[in-house]
Amino acid sequence: MPRARKAVIDDPDLGAMESLDGDPAPAATRRGPGRPRKTAVKAAGNRGQIPTRTSGGRIMSKAAMQSKVAGEIYAYVSMAAAGWELRDPECAGILYETVTIPGPGGPVQVERLQAIVDRIVAMISRSDDLLKRFADSGILGELAVLGTLMFPLAAGLWKAHGPAGNGHGPAGEGAYDADRYPAYAPVN
Repeated sequence: MPRARKAVIDDPDLGAMESLDGDPAPAATRRGPGRPRKTAVKAAGNRGQIPTRTSGGRIMSKAAMQSKVAGEIYAYVSMAAAGWELRDPECAGILYETVTIPGPGGPVQVERLQAIVDRIVAMISRSDDLLKRFADSGILGELAVLGTLMFPLAAGLWKAHGPAGNGHGPAGEGAYDADRYPAYAPVN
């Protein structure tokens, strides 16, 4: 059986159709029969979580995170202790005394301030999420700034309304005390 010939149409109006865009491409391929659906897989253990990284991009171990947090806490606590030492060196000096604490290999002698920091880090380390948050962010610095902002407020409230508080008193009281600042008289 002979093939049918294709008809050739010589119509001048059909030449304009060549400038039209072609059919759009199919949107997305559908999954074929037998292909499993994509489902979320539960991460086992630490897999799938973004690890804490150093500034160089390396993954931090738990010991490295503890060391970083301990260094940051020690820096801020020692700054507070230095300010306290300017005002009351005798009491603040207790922070720098050597104390004996129980250790894994027996009693260990360490500076009291370092022992305090180690206990704080041990408490933070009980929660991996909390340790990661402290290691990732500068939250300790924010807490130190918050403490310096809140301390004068707390001291003022305690002075006025604490157990031995004197209240606020009248507005003019204590503004000027003539007996406290006597007139200048040169001594001959």
